[in-house]
Amino acid sequence: MCTSGTNPGHVVREGKVEYIVHRNNLRRARLHAGLTQAQVAIMAGLSRAAYTNIELGRKNPSLDTALRIAEVLGQPVEDLFGVGAAHVREATA
Repeated sequence: MCTSGTNPGHVVREGKVEYIVHRNNLRRARLHAGLTQAQVAIMAGLSRAAYTNIELGRKNPSLDTALRIAEVLGQPVEDLFGVGAAHVREATA
């Protein structure tokens, strides 16, 4: 099941990963890091448009993409996307 929308806090289920989208978390972390959307996109291996859609909550990232974005921003993926730690370990193990 996958639900979508732009309301912060909606639950998204993709395969074995369940996370809550908090679109403002990405923006806050990016601004705190002093990076533009284009810089984060390049560093995470994404197009600027793809990153912007994720940040605005229009698209949901794959687990791999979420982990790359978290690494670029220096934040735990669960803080940015609300991913439960058990789900991350299960999906990446």
